Parts: sequence; C-alpha cells; structure tokens
Amino acid sequence: MIDTGADISVANLSMLSKLDSVGINVVVKPSDKKVIITANDEHVESVGTINVDLKKISFDPRCVLIAKSDITVPPKSEVVIAAKIKGAQLPENVLGLASKSLSLASRVLLAANSIAHVSNGTVMHGLCNIFDKPIKIKKNSNVVKFVCISRDDKLFDIKLENTQQVGGVNNKRDIDLPDVSRDLKVKERGQLNELLSKHSDVFVNKEDKLGQYDVIEHEIHIPDTCKPIRQRPYKLGAKQKEVLENVVSDMLKDGIIEPSTSPWAAPCLLVAKKSNNTTNTDYRFVVDYRRVNECIELNAHPLLTTEDALESVGAKQPTYFSALDLKSGFYQSSIHPKSRPYTAWRCHLGLFQFRRLPMGLKNSPQMFQRLMETVLHGLTFKFCLIYLDDIIVFSKTFEDHVQHLTAVFERLKNAGLKLHPKKCTFAKRQINIWDI
Repeated sequence: MIDTGADISVANLSMLSKLDSVGINVVVKPSDKKVIITANDEHVESVGTINVDLKKISFDPRCVLIAKSDITVPPKSEVVIAAKIKGAQLPENVLGLASKSLSLASRVLLAANSIAHVSNGTVMHGLCNIFDKPIKIKKNSNVVKFVCISRDDKLFDIKLENTQQVGGVNNKRDIDLPDVSRDLKVKERGQLNELLSKHSDVFVNKEDKLGQYDVIEHEIHIPDTCKPIRQRPYKLGAKQKEVLENVVSDMLKDGIIEPSTSPWAAPCLLVAKKSNNTTNTDYRFVVDYRRVNECIELNAHPLLTTEDALESVGAKQPTYFSALDLKSGFYQSSIHPKSRPYTAWRCHLGLFQFRRLPMGLKNSPQMFQRLMETVLHGLTFKFCLIYLDDIIVFSKTFEDHVQHLTAVFERLKNAGLKLHPKKCTFAKRQINIWDI
C-alpha cells in the first residue's frame, strides 16, 4: 500500500523483484534527492525514482465488527476473538481490511491491520494487551473496522526474510509485574512496558535465585584483644522450630549460609511479623548480634541523609519518579571468607555462618551502601539516589526517564543484582522519599 498522504513514498530495492514477479515492470531513473528524511528523523539514501501504475482498492465503509460476547484480554497476552458484522449483510467468504476501531483505541488494546474473510457472518481477529492489568470488552462493543475489498483488486504477498523480533509481549519469564503509573499516555505506557520486558532479567522471578555481587567482599574487623563470644541458643516452641528448619533449609539451598566450625556463636530467634491474619503467623529470622557488635570496629561510611536527598531532587526539578527495591538486598552481597566465622549463629540444628551480608550486624548498612554506590557510580545525584537497597530514579521528561532507567538496569545486571518486581513503582508523578 502507498501512503498517499506522504510527500514521498519510499520502497526498498528488494521491492523491485517483487513487482516484477507480479508482472509490474519498472525502470529506475536518477533522482535529484540524494537523502530522504523520514517522519522519525531517519536519513535514508536515495538511489533513484520509479513510476508505477497503481490500482485503487474499493472500500465499503459501512461495516463494523462487534464483539459476539463479553471478552477479557489478560495482561501481557494476545487473544483471537470472534466478531460479527454490524450494519451490513455480507456474502460468505467476502474479503475485507480489518483495523482497530476508534472505540477500541480508548481501551489501549492493540489490533493488527489485516486481510480477513467473512465466515458464517463472523470474522476472527487478534487483540493484544501489552499492559499489566486485564482489559474487559463488553458484548456488542465496536472492536474492529471492516472495509470490503473488491475481488477485482490485485493482492500479492511480500515474503519477509531475516526478520527479528525487537519488542512486544514477553512470555519468557514469569515475574510479578511492577506497578506502572496510570497517569502515563498510551504511547508512554507502551514504551515503558517494552523497556521492562527488555530488561525482565533484572527482576527476580519465582524460580530465580537471588542475585550476587562478589566484586566487593565485605570484611569484618575485630581487635585481637577481643575473645570469641559464645552464647546459648534461645528456646523455641515446636511451631517455631518447624519454621526455623524451613528457613535454614532455604538459606542453605540459596547459598546464603553454610555450616560452621567457628568459635563464635550468637543466638537466633524468630520475630512475628505484623499482620491482620490471626490464624497464620509469619516470622522474620533474626540473629542477636548485640554482644558481637560490641567487638566490631566501626565503619564510618556515610548513609544518605534526608537533607541531601531533598536538595539533590529539588535542584533537578523532576516530574517523573521510579522507586526500585532490591530483593533481599543484603543477601545479594558477599562476605569475605575470613570474616564469615564472626557471623556464626547456633540453633537446635547446629552451628552456621553467613556467606552473604546479614542484617543486624554492625556496619552491615554502611558496607551495603558502599557497594551500591560503587555499582551506580557516576549516576548517583545526577538522576538517582541510593539508600541501602532502595533506589529512586528521577527525571525531568519521560524520554529522559526511559534513558535513566535503562542506565540503572544495565548497571544492576552487570553487577548481578536483582530487583523485587512487586516492590518497584515506575514513572510516578510524585513519590515518598524514604524515612531516613
């Protein structure tokens, strides 16, 4: 099809052989235009011009396809729907050009422009939902425009060669979808969803192990004058022991802890999480490092303050914000093998020590902050802020925001760090700075 609204219609050289195969002979003539600038500002070199006799395609604008039943298009999915003709009686097997109706555009669904035929008064057509929420279409809603094509019109196929998929719906990884702002325009939401699909491997899915950054291995310094501290394990009830056994099993499997022969031994406990659920109690695993912490030398690496955060963000006057949260961030950071014995803890299952950075240990926040500043060096305060395992990305324009998120994603992937998709929010107009 030729774009009759364009100043110039451009065709690839390979199209010449296609035209010849259907009996259209053309001669390439010299062109006075050496370079053509397209609508998306791409510069295309011109090799000549051709004159082609074109035939019109006859359209019947009366036809509209309506949904035969209530339809729900799941998130990140494509479905083929059955639509019936409204406002026209068409012969069986008549051909037509199917395209998205204006009413469907408001539902931000995608629909391909395609040649379709009528069968039993019905046309099958594909709809695609690229967003993270299901979209519903009611019965008898206008979904697709259908314009008839005369049987006298000449149609021929163009064979696609060396094609490559560069975007679209990503079905390869089963991740919990992040929270994307509903304030975005349709085009912007599409761009952001494409970005998240492209970088889906920076998010932890249900089968993934945690990420691990081992370029920096944290060291714990204790004076030689401090003798090893050994404490008795705390008593746990039968239910808590069962929970602890599952926790230990998971941490061993994920490489977070390992069996230990250390002379150090801190007690562990399970702390009930706050919840409205009165039947099942969730617990948080904690090691009581209070006595060990008294021996550890202080690391004075600074953490981000509220004043620095507000001053940095205020100076840029951003209008788009994204909040990224690492999945169990401390557990993605490695401890130097010589320092691991200082992290040892005991329970009824035996003695274990951490291979990854534990919470509750003196200097853990400072060491992790240093790691994150190393990973995102050169980006912080320009368009992102770091407070431990939380990252805020801020930008003046949406285009800048996409570029800034891309830069952060690339750094995290190169470092082997993973985000928690359910705790990330994207392209918000306002956001709460951490309670620092």
